[in-house]
Amino acid sequence: MALRWSGWTDSTITSLGGSDARSPYVDWQRTIDPRRTEARFALVPQRLPLLGADGMYSGQPEIVLPRGALPHDATVIAAPPECADVLAGLTVPPDEDAVIVGVIDAGLALAHERFRRAEGKGTRILSCWRQGGRWEGQPHLPFGRELTQRDMDRMLDAVKGDEEAFNRMAGMVDFADPYGDRWVETRAPHGTAVADLAAGCDPLSDDLARLRDRAHLVMVELAPRPNIGSSGDFLEFYAIWAIRHIVDTADAIWRARFAGQARRGFPIVINLSYGRHAGPKDGSALIQRFLRALTASRPPEAPVRFVLPAGNDNLDRGSAVLGHRDPGETRALCWRILPEDRTASYAEIWADPPKAKGSSDSHPGPLSLSPPSGPALDFGADLPRPGQCCDLIETESGRPVARVYCCRSFDPEAATPTAIGYVLCVAPTWRASPPPAGWPAAPAGAWRITLGAGPLAKLHVQSDQTFRPGPGSAQLSYFEDLADTPSNLRYRSHDDSGALRDSYGLHPVTAAVIDNEPAGKTGPIRRQNTLNALAASAGSLTIAGYRDSDGWPAAYSGTGRGFAIGTASGGASVGLAGMDAACISEDGPWRGGRLAAAGRSGAVAALGGTSFASAEATRLITLALLAWIDDGCRTQPPGDAAWLRALAARSDAARVAAALGAGVVCPPAQALDRKLGWGRLPRQDHGRPTR
Repeated sequence: MALRWSGWTDSTITSLGGSDARSPYVDWQRTIDPRRTEARFALVPQRLPLLGADGMYSGQPEIVLPRGALPHDATVIAAPPECADVLAGLTVPPDEDAVIVGVIDAGLALAHERFRRAEGKGTRILSCWRQGGRWEGQPHLPFGRELTQRDMDRMLDAVKGDEEAFNRMAGMVDFADPYGDRWVETRAPHGTAVADLAAGCDPLSDDLARLRDRAHLVMVELAPRPNIGSSGDFLEFYAIWAIRHIVDTADAIWRARFAGQARRGFPIVINLSYGRHAGPKDGSALIQRFLRALTASRPPEAPVRFVLPAGNDNLDRGSAVLGHRDPGETRALCWRILPEDRTASYAEIWADPPKAKGSSDSHPGPLSLSPPSGPALDFGADLPRPGQCCDLIETESGRPVARVYCCRSFDPEAATPTAIGYVLCVAPTWRASPPPAGWPAAPAGAWRITLGAGPLAKLHVQSDQTFRPGPGSAQLSYFEDLADTPSNLRYRSHDDSGALRDSYGLHPVTAAVIDNEPAGKTGPIRRQNTLNALAASAGSLTIAGYRDSDGWPAAYSGTGRGFAIGTASGGASVGLAGMDAACISEDGPWRGGRLAAAGRSGAVAALGGTSFASAEATRLITLALLAWIDDGCRTQPPGDAAWLRALAARSDAARVAAALGAGVVCPPAQALDRKLGWGRLPRQDHGRPTR
């Protein structure tokens, strides 16, 4: 394959999360994937339902919708009017002492018994918006289909307990389209387990009656993965629409029932167990700005809490740091792109934002990218500026197999540029139809990334997911050390005992905590800063995962960057900006995962990941808000970051003291701060035996 680099040219992409109508991911996907323009998909502009939209998002970003979910003849997607009669869709409307629990996920088994009212008489789900569902003319939706509580109760009566029949009647599965919805038909659909841990109850037991009878669910089934994109290209857009729908639904019900009350709405807790690995991670992501604005706009007696997972990318070799380079100095590492990858591969390179407002942009420096056995992108005489890109072109077809975008992030408060970065895009390494009929495949192997003079730069491989349930064709790329990297600085995946090597370890004799990635003694590839790029921001709560058996952090749970912060009591502590607390994601080293609802009533599955830790935190916050309502709402509403961190610190101290009394090694969270934040939160009661 003969390849050549083009020069840097101007493009329409100037920012990531700014005011552009298209992101680098969307632009590259449109370039290499004609499927997006086929009959089954519709690419339409959208006016996002943001607070203070003029200052937050001035463009009309495009969104990929299933064509059947698109309102007829729609040329733009905009915020619709409020539902004319929201109470008409409810069988049992919530009382004023209720809390609304929002679940945004995929694979939601709506007929599952864990989401039923007392004695199984109907569903506790007030609404489920299926973003990929067929449009049925509901004017209060921007696209897709909503199933109301009355719809679901009617279907439950009609199918007489047959959950497969319910799923088909509700349009939850589509086997006619190879890219259609079918997650709910898998053994353990992700969204069902998350919703169960967040608010599921046994309808035949009164042990959790307060939660069952007063925590009402509003669910959003995200659009199918082909529409979201293998790397979450459109995830933020769908999530923002989902959040806005949940809040609007809850507020509409309150106004319809309790308009004369002193309180101005229901407390709302929203769980979004999704994320992306790469990004500036400086709070500038569009959804992070939206969550901050929405949280600040709520009346104090009707708060909204957002719970996100820390992420499961800690061991994927997807994060790296190339330190400061003086003039004439370069630093490099390899980016391994795997063969037979049917999805595009992405990596991002970002400089840290300047520390003082008004200072000049932080540019990561000149970039060179070399494909396996191919030409290197020349540094050039001048630094690329945001809004420029360059292509690696396959000479025979004249089509690009890779592209590099230079773009900027935005200050979350002042909307001024703070950091400049690169987004590296590589086409799939497998193609069913090579040129001239199709697009050329990119070469697999070690791509060399080299940076010239500039400040410390953070590198992240972007997430990569299969389009279909079960084993798929997405092959996650990763970073590799160069051959000349000193042995003591090389990335080690396992320790001397053969166990997975995490960010922290225990000394085999003294049981003291060991920092496996100390400053100045760690190579470029790191576990640090592997948090979910959409989390770890003011306005949302970030939840890590730990093992219940010994309190040790889950190895896959993301690691943050630690520094000194103040505790809730005013003392000094070592904590993690954005990492709030940890919940149980594993029962023990030999009993992986947590027991949660599987795809059908009566079935459970053991599932592991920080998604389920964040769902546990959602349950804890919901119960705290119910207790706050019972106490007459006399204090500040619980569930914000300060409250959760203080609770985690107290809970962690109690756990460590109990372990010490039993002669068990359980280091305090302060010694594991980059993994556990402020501490370990206690196990919640789900009404089922613990393993």
